[in-house]
Amino acid sequence: MLGVTKEELLASISQLEQAIHNHNEWFEAINRTLLCRLQLDQRELRPDAHRECRFGQWIYQYAGERLREHPAFRTIEKEHQAMHAAVSAMLHNLDECGAVTADRYDRFANAMKRLRLEINSLKEELQNTLYNLDSLTSANNRIGMLTHLREQRELSRRNNQTFSIVMLDLDHFKMINDRCGHQTGDQVLKTISHYILDNIRPYDRLYRYGGEEFLLSMPQTALDTATAVAERLREGITQLSFGRCNDEPVRITVSFGVAELPPEGDVDVLIQHADKALYNAKHRGRNMVCPWDASESQD
Repeated sequence: MLGVTKEELLASISQLEQAIHNHNEWFEAINRTLLCRLQLDQRELRPDAHRECRFGQWIYQYAGERLREHPAFRTIEKEHQAMHAAVSAMLHNLDECGAVTADRYDRFANAMKRLRLEINSLKEELQNTLYNLDSLTSANNRIGMLTHLREQRELSRRNNQTFSIVMLDLDHFKMINDRCGHQTGDQVLKTISHYILDNIRPYDRLYRYGGEEFLLSMPQTALDTATAVAERLREGITQLSFGRCNDEPVRITVSFGVAELPPEGDVDVLIQHADKALYNAKHRGRNMVCPWDASESQD
């Protein structure tokens, strides 16, 4: 969930937990009908039954916009509809024959398992995202960063794809804190992070690497493309507004260092290259993008 805040994550998890509770109650009612041979709830036989149950109402009416954007949400929607189709077939079988065949029940049970697997996977991912989220900036914190980068390294090598990262650091950020206070400094960090998150791809990842330093992971991206993206971000940040301090507008620039994974290099080498490129951007005057250039780094 790109650019999601801690509050949005907590709300999404709470919504999902309530939906799971409602779904479990529905499942218990279906089993009670089967085991106790109770009168069928005719609503379960309707073509739109998947929309009318409480879990379905959550899917189609109450789920938050951020959650709807998650790729797993559509899978859950599809599996939920398939499960209701299996329930309808099973209950029609019961209505016509006075019993449910093992084949019909197995189809229902398997559909239920698939749905629960998708639901639980989404819940676990949301909880992991919450754990790994920097509460101020909504970027990822450094927990799991190296694991993610190493996974991308292996995927890149296996699929013969490029992989780049961008290191970025706010220029003269200490001056903002000293002149305008830490509250303004926090707002600057938050605004810049949200701007980046809103202007990168869903599968890129932004990490808060240090106090005012960030790392952007860009799978399937060559050095020249990553450099162009960094330049676009740099230009956009120069246009951002951060309010006023001492009757003057608060402005800040950002320096970028870009590096592509070397053919035989490791993640540690990749980070070193991006860090040295960032150093070059700072050394040359700040507010610029510098790609890693091996020829300039020979000792």
